[in-house]
Amino acid sequence: MRDFQGYNGVNAQIRDTIRDEIGHRRFAVLNNGITIVTRNLRVVGDEVHIRDFQVVNGCQTCHVLFDERSHLNNDVQVSVRVVHSADENVITGIIAATNRQTAVSEEDLSTREDFHKQLEDWFAAQDAPQRLFYERRSKQYAARQDVEKTRVINRSQLTRAYAAMFLGEPSAVATTRT
Repeated sequence: MRDFQGYNGVNAQIRDTIRDEIGHRRFAVLNNGITIVTRNLRVVGDEVHIRDFQVVNGCQTCHVLFDERSHLNNDVQVSVRVVHSADENVITGIIAATNRQTAVSEEDLSTREDFHKQLEDWFAAQDAPQRLFYERRSKQYAARQDVEKTRVINRSQLTRAYAAMFLGEPSAVATTRT
């Protein structure tokens, strides 16, 4: 677990969503929420009382919400999951499971754009034996036995090939292993 990371890109986006008149209404679906583990939980009517608790995921969200409390109203909602357990193995497992985040790059996000979907369709429409498979999403074809792995081309490889063939600059794009 980690402490507040300051207003890095992600936390700035959380803040901007809260401040946005339309975006703040979608906060609950745009944010992963908060996970709290408690060893002491008591329900009294409609109220839930917790003691000896810890936020095990959502620390960044909590800090931004606190900092932006003047912008909060009933339209801003966040998902909160409360797990009650005194079993240290369960608690440790929850902490590990909720904090294993795979980084998603801006490049990964951009592959959702129509251009990349159309490019993927164009590659799929080509006839064998020249057909290549455009890997729009990482490891998209990894489990497919019917796709020869040497026929899969990812965005980085395609960009390098384009620069070399059409721009005449084979060294203009840094080579990376994919």
